[in-house]
Amino acid sequence: MAPAIKIQTIADLKPCKDYWQTDRLRALAGGKDEATAETIAAADIPPEDKLWALLRDPFLDKPQLIVLAGRYAQRTNDLGRVKFPPVVEAIRLSVLAAQGQIVQAHFPNGIDEQIKSWLTSHPAQHVCAMLAANWASIAFAKHAENEGRDGYAAQQKCRERNVKLALEMIGV
Repeated sequence: MAPAIKIQTIADLKPCKDYWQTDRLRALAGGKDEATAETIAAADIPPEDKLWALLRDPFLDKPQLIVLAGRYAQRTNDLGRVKFPPVVEAIRLSVLAAQGQIVQAHFPNGIDEQIKSWLTSHPAQHVCAMLAANWASIAFAKHAENEGRDGYAAQQKCRERNVKLALEMIGV
Protein backbone atom coordinates (compact mmCIF):
# COMPACT_ATOMS: atom_id res chain seq x y z
CA MET A 1 0.00 0.00 0.00
CA ALA A 2 1.31 3.45 -0.94
CA PRO A 3 2.14 5.78 1.94
CA ALA A 4 -0.46 8.41 2.70
CA ILE A 5 -0.75 11.39 5.01
CA LYS A 6 -3.92 12.03 6.95
CA ILE A 7 -5.79 15.15 5.93
CA GLN A 8 -6.09 16.11 9.59
CA THR A 9 -2.31 15.84 10.00
CA ILE A 10 -1.81 18.42 7.26
CA ALA A 11 -4.50 20.65 8.78
CA ASP A 12 -2.86 20.37 12.22
CA LEU A 13 0.37 21.80 10.76
CA LYS A 14 -1.55 25.06 10.26
CA PRO A 15 -0.67 25.66 6.61
CA CYS A 16 -0.91 29.23 5.42
CA LYS A 17 -2.68 28.58 2.11
CA ASP A 18 -6.48 28.26 1.84
CA TYR A 19 -6.33 25.14 -0.32
CA TRP A 20 -4.68 23.23 2.53
CA GLN A 21 -7.84 23.54 4.62
CA THR A 22 -9.55 20.27 5.54
CA ASP A 23 -12.51 20.39 3.13
CA ARG A 24 -10.31 21.38 0.18
CA LEU A 25 -7.79 18.67 1.05
CA ARG A 26 -10.50 16.03 1.13
CA ALA A 27 -11.65 17.18 -2.30
CA LEU A 28 -8.06 16.92 -3.62
CA ALA A 29 -7.87 13.44 -2.10
CA GLY A 30 -11.05 12.29 -3.87
CA GLY A 31 -13.18 12.56 -0.73
CA LYS A 32 -10.84 10.39 1.33
CA ASP A 33 -9.33 11.19 4.71
CA GLU A 34 -5.79 10.57 3.43
CA ALA A 35 -3.71 11.88 0.55
CA THR A 36 -1.07 9.84 -1.25
CA ALA A 37 2.02 11.28 -2.91
CA GLU A 38 0.29 10.71 -6.24
CA THR A 39 -2.75 12.71 -5.08
CA ILE A 40 -0.57 15.59 -3.95
CA ALA A 41 1.52 15.49 -7.14
CA ALA A 42 -1.61 15.65 -9.30
CA ALA A 43 -3.22 18.49 -7.32
CA ASP A 44 -3.71 21.82 -9.07
CA ILE A 45 -1.49 23.73 -6.63
CA PRO A 46 1.95 25.37 -6.98
CA PRO A 47 4.94 23.00 -6.92
CA GLU A 48 6.43 24.60 -3.80
CA ASP A 49 3.23 23.76 -1.93
CA LYS A 50 3.34 20.18 -3.18
CA LEU A 51 6.84 19.97 -1.71
CA TRP A 52 5.56 21.37 1.59
CA ALA A 53 3.32 18.29 1.90
CA LEU A 54 5.65 15.70 0.33
CA LEU A 55 8.81 16.52 2.29
CA ARG A 56 7.68 14.84 5.50
CA ASP A 57 6.84 11.54 7.10
CA PRO A 58 5.20 9.23 5.91
CA PHE A 59 6.57 9.90 2.43
CA LEU A 60 10.23 10.45 3.26
CA ASP A 61 12.16 9.55 6.40
CA LYS A 62 14.83 11.72 8.04
CA PRO A 63 17.83 10.28 6.15
CA GLN A 64 16.00 10.59 2.82
CA LEU A 65 15.15 14.22 3.53
CA ILE A 66 18.78 15.01 4.30
CA VAL A 67 19.89 13.32 1.05
CA LEU A 68 17.23 15.18 -0.92
CA ALA A 69 18.25 18.50 0.65
CA GLY A 70 21.79 17.72 -0.44
CA ARG A 71 20.61 17.13 -3.99
CA TYR A 72 18.74 20.44 -4.02
CA ALA A 73 21.72 22.25 -2.56
CA GLN A 74 24.05 20.62 -5.10
CA ARG A 75 21.88 21.91 -7.93
CA THR A 76 22.37 25.41 -6.50
CA ASN A 77 26.09 24.92 -6.03
CA ASP A 78 26.39 23.75 -9.63
CA LEU A 79 25.36 27.24 -10.73
CA GLY A 80 28.33 28.59 -8.80
CA ARG A 81 27.28 32.23 -8.93
CA VAL A 82 24.45 33.17 -6.59
CA LYS A 83 24.97 33.17 -2.85
CA PHE A 84 22.81 34.45 0.00
CA PRO A 85 24.57 33.84 3.32
CA PRO A 86 21.51 33.84 5.65
CA VAL A 87 19.78 31.11 3.63
CA VAL A 88 22.99 29.11 3.23
CA GLU A 89 23.51 29.38 6.99
CA ALA A 90 19.90 28.33 7.67
CA ILE A 91 20.38 25.24 5.52
CA ARG A 92 23.63 24.46 7.33
CA LEU A 93 21.93 24.87 10.72
CA SER A 94 18.96 22.71 9.76
CA VAL A 95 21.28 19.95 8.53
CA LEU A 96 23.15 20.07 11.85
CA ALA A 97 19.84 20.07 13.74
CA ALA A 98 18.59 17.18 11.61
CA GLN A 99 21.68 15.22 12.57
CA GLY A 100 21.12 16.05 16.24
CA GLN A 101 24.29 18.13 16.48
CA ILE A 102 22.69 21.40 17.59
CA VAL A 103 19.57 22.59 19.34
CA GLN A 104 17.29 24.46 16.96
CA ALA A 105 16.93 27.43 19.29
CA HIS A 106 20.46 28.75 18.55
CA PHE A 107 20.54 31.08 15.56
CA PRO A 108 23.20 33.40 14.18
CA ASN A 109 22.42 37.02 13.34
CA GLY A 110 21.00 37.44 9.85
CA ILE A 111 18.52 34.54 9.92
CA ASP A 112 15.15 36.11 9.27
CA GLU A 113 12.08 35.51 11.43
CA GLN A 114 10.32 33.29 8.87
CA ILE A 115 13.27 30.92 8.71
CA LYS A 116 13.51 30.91 12.52
CA SER A 117 9.81 30.07 12.66
CA TRP A 118 10.23 27.20 10.19
CA LEU A 119 13.20 25.85 12.11
CA THR A 120 11.30 25.83 15.39
CA SER A 121 7.85 24.69 14.20
CA HIS A 122 8.67 21.87 11.75
CA PRO A 123 11.01 18.88 11.86
CA ALA A 124 14.54 19.98 11.02
CA GLN A 125 14.82 17.59 8.09
CA HIS A 126 11.67 19.02 6.50
CA VAL A 127 12.97 22.56 6.92
CA CYS A 128 16.37 21.61 5.53
CA ALA A 129 14.85 20.13 2.38
CA MET A 130 12.37 22.99 1.92
CA LEU A 131 15.06 25.65 2.31
CA ALA A 132 17.39 23.87 -0.08
CA ALA A 133 14.59 23.47 -2.64
CA ASN A 134 13.53 27.09 -2.26
CA TRP A 135 17.09 28.39 -2.52
CA ALA A 136 17.68 26.27 -5.61
CA SER A 137 14.64 27.83 -7.31
CA ILE A 138 15.79 31.35 -6.39
CA ALA A 139 19.31 30.64 -7.60
CA PHE A 140 18.02 29.28 -10.92
CA ALA A 141 15.88 32.42 -11.33
CA LYS A 142 18.84 34.73 -10.65
CA HIS A 143 21.08 32.71 -12.95
CA ALA A 144 18.52 32.94 -15.77
CA GLU A 145 18.12 36.69 -15.24
CA ASN A 146 21.89 37.14 -15.34
CA GLU A 147 21.86 35.45 -18.73
CA GLY A 148 18.97 37.60 -20.00
CA ARG A 149 16.37 34.84 -19.71
CA ASP A 150 13.01 34.77 -17.88
CA GLY A 151 13.84 34.27 -14.19
CA TYR A 152 10.28 33.38 -13.19
CA ALA A 153 10.06 30.63 -15.81
CA ALA A 154 13.42 29.22 -14.68
CA GLN A 155 12.26 29.31 -11.05
CA GLN A 156 9.02 27.47 -11.86
CA LYS A 157 10.88 24.86 -13.91
CA CYS A 158 13.27 24.31 -10.99
CA ARG A 159 10.35 23.97 -8.57
CA GLU A 160 8.74 21.37 -10.82
CA ARG A 161 12.06 19.51 -10.98
CA ASN A 162 12.29 19.63 -7.19
CA VAL A 163 8.87 17.95 -6.95
CA LYS A 164 10.00 15.34 -9.46
CA LEU A 165 13.15 14.60 -7.42
CA ALA A 166 11.04 14.20 -4.27
CA LEU A 167 8.60 11.88 -6.03
CA GLU A 168 11.49 9.80 -7.38
CA MET A 169 12.87 9.42 -3.86
CA ILE A 170 9.39 8.46 -2.59
CA GLY A 171 9.18 5.88 -5.37
CA VAL A 172 6.33 7.41 -7.35
